[in-house]
Amino acid sequence: NTFKADKNIKLSSYASRCIENEILMYFRGAKKNSLDVSINEEIVIPEKNIEGKILKIGLKKMTLITVDRDIITIPNSMLANVAIINKTKTQLKQIRIEIPIEKQYFNLIDKITEKIKKMLYTSQEINKINKILVFCNKINTTGSFIIEEIFYVKLTNIEKYKKIQQDCLLKSIKIIDEIIKNETNL
Repeated sequence: NTFKADKNIKLSSYASRCIENEILMYFRGAKKNSLDVSINEEIVIPEKNIEGKILKIGLKKMTLITVDRDIITIPNSMLANVAIINKTKTQLKQIRIEIPIEKQYFNLIDKITEKIKKMLYTSQEINKINKILVFCNKINTTGSFIIEEIFYVKLTNIEKYKKIQQDCLLKSIKIIDEIIKNETNL
């Protein structure tokens, strides 16, 4: 208890300053640990085109097992000025896609959402640990229904994120077009 009432400071001001200091200490501690690389985690060294798990770290060299199951040894000096990405700490980024569907095709919503969900589950880039949601619960101002897709991807760069988002949107539109075309031809 370090609060002193005789110093003419309000308790609320003192408490807010203490909370602010605790938050700053938390972020400083998290920043120190964010650069740590555990021996059990996957790493990527983009400049050297290396991706794999650390097997052994020595004083002068490091041994990795690559994603292709090759065992390679890298001198520690080679890594001095190279960015290492801790792949397991790569952030998950949510992708949300909204596609309008005309009212007359409402009876096809279940079929469309099922096919889109299957497409998302078979995609290599999408994280299957988190839930993949495909649903229809909105109506926009024109009276069309909105199909929403929500899923997560491991993000290493923004270009890859945008490409995955665009690919999924195009595949979803193709699925919708095929289903509508098949149903209207019956």
